[in-house]
This record gives sequence, C-alpha cells and structure tokens, in this order.
Amino acid sequence: RIAAGVDRQDTGQVIVSNKVASSDDVHLPPESRGIGLMFQDFALFPHLNVMRNVAFGLRGSKDQIKARVFDMLKRVGMLEMANQYPHQLSGGEQQRVAIARAFASAPTVLFADEPTGNLDTQTGALICDLLFDLNREFGTTLIMVTHDGRLAERCARTIAIAAGQIQA
Repeated sequence: RIAAGVDRQDTGQVIVSNKVASSDDVHLPPESRGIGLMFQDFALFPHLNVMRNVAFGLRGSKDQIKARVFDMLKRVGMLEMANQYPHQLSGGEQQRVAIARAFASAPTVLFADEPTGNLDTQTGALICDLLFDLNREFGTTLIMVTHDGRLAERCARTIAIAAGQIQA
C-alpha cells in the first residue's frame, strides 16, 4: 500500500523507477507512479458503468481515453458490457473489468492482491490466464499476493512470508 501510494510511510522515502515517489516533501499518487492496482474485491465504483470504471483516472483527450477504454475492454472480452454496472456482472466479469482498468494506464508495475480470491476455481484459472497474458504483452512487473500455490507456481519469482517473516 505504501509503494503503491495508497498509504504514506512514517519515515524515509519511497523510490519507484529511480524517482522519489514519497518523502517528507513529495507524495505522488498511484497514477503518477506508473503503478496499477487490482484488489481481491474488485474495487469497482458501483455508480459508474464498466466503461467509466475503466476510464477512471486515465489522462488524455476524451478521444484518447475512449479509444484506450474500448481497446482494453475488447482485450478482456467485456466490450459488449461497456454500459453495464458492477452489480449486473458476475465476479469473473467484475475481475475482468478490474484487469482492464489496471492495465489501461499502461503501468510499469502492477500490484495484484489475491486476484482470484473471490472466484471459483474455473473462473480463477481463466482470470489468471488473462492476467499473465496481458502482463507479458505489456511487459509489466507483476507483484502479487496470493495464498493459491498453483497461482504462485506460475510466477517467475516467489517470496513466501509466514508469521510476518520472509521464509528462505
């Protein structure tokens, strides 16, 4: 949460991509850090439709944003649901919208917190495939928290933490 810019550190500084992202004098928001965020509970805005959820926080002209949103929705198979609201979507569909939103800003780093935690096994597997495919395509550094061993095995590097301690 601190590296992403959601919370501030108490002391010291945070450096992202060789730039000071947070210190006593500086605090860049997540979108200015080149960081994308995905949450276990999808974190979609209930009052915004799919298209506006993906567009949230994007910068550029109206036409550029619209083109980016449509491209991302097409990539995740949700273009036909652009005008739906989160409550009208299944969990897997909501997570696909969350993935589209996370990648829409072309982040250099993507933090994913239990991206399949609220999904059944079959839907979770499809979401994993989509997440890893987009990750490869965009060349994003993916930092993921998961309790799912099968998902962790797909990662290039894993760090296990138990009782707050990094395990060897």
